Amino acid sequence: MKIQNPATPSVPHPSVEDRSSPVWQAAQGMEANFMKQMIRAMRDTVDETEDTKNNRALQLFRGMLDDEYAEKAAQGKGLGISEIIVKQLTEAEEVQKPGPVTVRNLNASDLLKK
Repeated sequence: MKIQNPATPSVPHPSVEDRSSPVWQAAQGMEANFMKQMIRAMRDTVDETEDTKNNRALQLFRGMLDDEYAEKAAQGKGLGISEIIVKQLTEAEEVQKPGPVTVRNLNASDLLKK
């Protein structure tokens, strides 16, 4: 018998979630953007020669290649950021779901008086 804490919503693990859903696509896009920024920051730390620094075609190619690396990494296993984003969104969605609504008859005190 498994006892769950009632304060913790039971949310399906992100790995069983449909990875083609819009939530997953958005989360992977956010992870890819993060990885792009990280790769650009890492690329800026590398010293370059005058030839490569002034070669605009090479700079453009490297930027596009870095973006493609980030996109492919985010679509694969990635850093796990997209899983965290999806998990937090599904937990927030579970918390916001309304519970059962009780309906009662109006009392005389509920009515507005003129």
